[in-house]
Amino acid sequence: MSRKQSLLFFLTLFFLSSYSQAQNPNWSGVIASSRAVNWANAGVPGGVPTNRTQCGSTIAAYNGSPATINNAISSCGSGQYVLLGAGTFNLSGQINFGATSNVTLRGAGADQTFLIFSSANYSCDGLNAVICVASPSNSFPGGPNQAATWSAGYAAGSTSITLSNVSGLTPNKSLIVLDQCDDGFSGATCGTGSASDPGTIFTCEIQGTCATAAEGGAGRNNRAQQQMVLVTAISGNNVTISPGLYMPNWKSGQNPGAFWANQNLIMDGVENLSTDSGKTGCVAGQGSCGIMIDSCYACWVVGTRTINTSRNHVWLFEAAHTTIANNYMFGTLNATDESYGVESYIGSDNLIVNNIADQVVSPELEGGADEGNVYAYNFATNDYFTSSGWFMPGNWMHAAGTAMALWEGNEAFGLIADNRHGTHNLITAFRNYYSGNQPSCFGAPCGGQTTPFNLTGFSRYFNVVGNVLGTPGYANTYADLCCSGSNPTTAVYTVGWAGDDGGADSSYGPNDPYSATSLMRWGNYDTVSGAVQWNSGEVPSGLTDGFANPVPGSHTLPASFYLNAQPSFWNDGIGHSSIPWPPIGPDVSGGDISNSNGHANHIPAEVCYVNASVDSNYQNSYRVLSANWSSGTETLTFVGGTFGSSLLPQGEIRISGASPSTLNGTYQITGSTPATVQFALASNPGSFNSGAMLFPNVRLFNASNCYSGSGSSGNPPPAAPSNLTAIVH
Repeated sequence: MSRKQSLLFFLTLFFLSSYSQAQNPNWSGVIASSRAVNWANAGVPGGVPTNRTQCGSTIAAYNGSPATINNAISSCGSGQYVLLGAGTFNLSGQINFGATSNVTLRGAGADQTFLIFSSANYSCDGLNAVICVASPSNSFPGGPNQAATWSAGYAAGSTSITLSNVSGLTPNKSLIVLDQCDDGFSGATCGTGSASDPGTIFTCEIQGTCATAAEGGAGRNNRAQQQMVLVTAISGNNVTISPGLYMPNWKSGQNPGAFWANQNLIMDGVENLSTDSGKTGCVAGQGSCGIMIDSCYACWVVGTRTINTSRNHVWLFEAAHTTIANNYMFGTLNATDESYGVESYIGSDNLIVNNIADQVVSPELEGGADEGNVYAYNFATNDYFTSSGWFMPGNWMHAAGTAMALWEGNEAFGLIADNRHGTHNLITAFRNYYSGNQPSCFGAPCGGQTTPFNLTGFSRYFNVVGNVLGTPGYANTYADLCCSGSNPTTAVYTVGWAGDDGGADSSYGPNDPYSATSLMRWGNYDTVSGAVQWNSGEVPSGLTDGFANPVPGSHTLPASFYLNAQPSFWNDGIGHSSIPWPPIGPDVSGGDISNSNGHANHIPAEVCYVNASVDSNYQNSYRVLSANWSSGTETLTFVGGTFGSSLLPQGEIRISGASPSTLNGTYQITGSTPATVQFALASNPGSFNSGAMLFPNVRLFNASNCYSGSGSSGNPPPAAPSNLTAIVH
């Protein structure tokens, strides 16, 4: 990086830092400052750049090795993009950015440029991916390139720390991971002691004490609390970082430390193309088989369609300030444990916004120790898990150390903070619509874990504000709070229990009544009470541990906790501009979601999903042998064993060429067997003669058509200089 480029980049970071500090957070007056951070600058600083220039000629569709694409990326100049033309690329291996920073891989559109992979390589930091954006330094918690002890600068908000080692650190280019021993542990390797609950913030990942399974492996041993920060200056062993520290419990007695890679990638992006991993042979445990963002700062995935990945569609591994926006994700190859959409696995300040997940087990998931992430305006449908009747909500916290995240404006079936791998602290959910159920769970009615908010034990200091919750006729209990309650599967809130589905389970460890005691609820509408709750008794104003939340002085809520204006993806030609802003909340009336009493509207991602055409290349046609209607349900019968016991259809189907023609249309599956499919139909269509069912309905997605006003990023940034593109390889 030249001196001029370094100066430009530093000025940009300084501007953004000053902007963040000067602005009063939108949540002020609602949430106490000890319980939240300023989320305004999550994602790529300054927004995803739109002013890059093309390098080289457009690469036409071809069959064979990805070497042509990889070579084009490595030879591309800083601030440029490689353009893939329209057509189908049948690729025998992995697209890999190598050591190249500040370059974009761009397609002609996710409905124009199709990448079909027959193999995914383990050369992405030792993991499997079809597109690899990862630093070649191969640094990870179990074997980092560099590590240091951290001896000073622990206060929340601090931007100056002291490290014992600064080798390999470069201002404005190096990311470091800060961590400390979990509560109760000490020593250089945090191997002395045992898990001990301090009664406030509790960081723990010990099976049987605070978790149902062994630690998730997303950090150094017994060091689950982590924050990723950018080094902006070095003076001796004093290191200036951005942003400042989020958590208030960093302390010398827990042996704080840091680790980092010798090299990070910076400002790389993947845009406007479609990937299909279905021919790679990827299965559970073989890495992502999707898009991997690893040891990367200010990188992005925008406007893509990803189909049939394994562990996840986009994996953020040691990544900070990334933006994952305006994407469509369909299916997972194993549809069971470790089948995710966007998974953040060690990261901070990432923005996951305006994405669609269709038939994905867990669409948005914090799978590692993350701080400061924002998950906003994402739409999940047909969460698909191969366990009959078991419900998997779309928004998920799944690892120890998750903290200070914001979940805003999402339209999904529910939010869960599980105790599978440990504890969670200081999470905020604002203006989401969570129904707590879906039409079908792997061929059967959903019956297990059906709760809009499921916060297991040691989910402390959660803020639940302005949400719309529940399904009329299903939810019948307002709250199942530890340690007395009932009907956990039909409650709006299930909080503090050790068991998976509400209730005590000693094999999982103790229940945690403090999860409920420290929970802040304000201005939420639920279908059980049929009213918005402005209840001062649900605001933990009497806590004496430093995390009390005063009762808000009014019922007025901001439109957003991280945006200062309506986002750009609201304006387009297919109806988003008519969606009210904000779309969900107690102050919304006339909403178009039928179960919301008018308090919730479908968000732009859902409108995009409904209006996108179906890709016929992925549809199978099943001849219907017979059809019968009874009491509002139509049952189609096919050849015995058509679907197989491991792939019962779920989600959306289309009936075509039917006689009677009144049966033709698009329906949501409510139940299925290997030879039958059921769906709701208000009236008897008449005697059946013939017809076919088309399934699955993968969307032919194009972000530019759906979100014509969004540019690339989907989030309007502060008016910062655009010179972040000055970073070189």
